[in-house]
Amino acid sequence: MVLEHLDFSGNLLHGSIPASLFGIPSIRTVALSINCFTGELPVAICSAMNVNVLSMDGVGAADDCRFWSSVDLAIARRFVPLDGSIPDCMWAMDNLTVMHLSGNGLTGTIGSFSSSSKMLNMSLAHNRYTEFIYGRND
Repeated sequence: MVLEHLDFSGNLLHGSIPASLFGIPSIRTVALSINCFTGELPVAICSAMNVNVLSMDGVGAADDCRFWSSVDLAIARRFVPLDGSIPDCMWAMDNLTVMHLSGNGLTGTIGSFSSSSKMLNMSLAHNRYTEFIYGRND
């Protein structure tokens, strides 16, 4: 038996996203949405060349891990966004068909993917991108 689908969504997992998850050769689906992760997206994601579905919306936005702060007699609720941007190597993941990275506070530019990409569904809403680079022909 081999592990193909991994879903740890909706938990209160803390710390950085474990790079070791992406070293499982048989893994096809990784779902880590709505947790309490901090740090950056690990470059190790790119070593998971068989991954079809990457569902990582709001990896640091679970209600119970939000940080509360007081500002002039008011209470503000906020989540800690991830640092950095989407690793460039992710755009070369040939088997990736679904990439959901919404609500993570990612910054920088959205890279380009090749014309041979199998991407069918991409959700990058609620981040802090500054530029989009269109697909390339290679």
